[in-house]
Amino acid sequence: MKFLSILSISFLSLFCFTACSDFEKSDQLAAVDKMQKSIDSLEAVLYANKIDTLAGIRNASQTLLIRFKRSYKADTMNMAIGKKMAALKKVQKAINPNFEEGEEGEEMEREHSTIGKSYAIINKSIQEEKNSLKALKQDIEKGNGKREKYNEYIAFEQDKMKKLGLYLNEYIKFKDKTLRTFYEIYEDLDLFIKALEKEHLITNYK
Repeated sequence: MKFLSILSISFLSLFCFTACSDFEKSDQLAAVDKMQKSIDSLEAVLYANKIDTLAGIRNASQTLLIRFKRSYKADTMNMAIGKKMAALKKVQKAINPNFEEGEEGEEMEREHSTIGKSYAIINKSIQEEKNSLKALKQDIEKGNGKREKYNEYIAFEQDKMKKLGLYLNEYIKFKDKTLRTFYEIYEDLDLFIKALEKEHLITNYK
């Protein structure tokens, strides 16, 4: 009887341990599944905020700057136009990794955090996170590696997900602000430069 009691207790302990392990495994897999859905959502939001017209905006803003430098000969500039030109140069820096205004106004090479670069970095991070979550899920399902570390790994991935979300939000704000600035100032600067070009043409004709 004593042996049977010990056997029963051992069996019950093993059953409880197995049940608890299965319950924890279920929660762990649910946590990973939730993160996988979240990373898919982040990827969809990123793709929805990709700028297909970046090259066109880059060329248009660069053309404006070139036209302005060729046509504007005065020593001073009115404040309104000065602010718009400064804003245009900020747009250039945000979309062109090789643009910097030098001492003489020339272009110089310098690495910037641009819209295109930011997009590429976030996209790469998302793909890496998708692979990490896939590997973690497989480990939990098969019981590979250090099982006692699974919760720690999950917390680590959750922290990475949170940071990715913040980076994505910053990218969208940066992108929206840059585009809004460009479209707000482009028409005014284009009209101003056309007037300068017309005046320059008339002066040369005379």
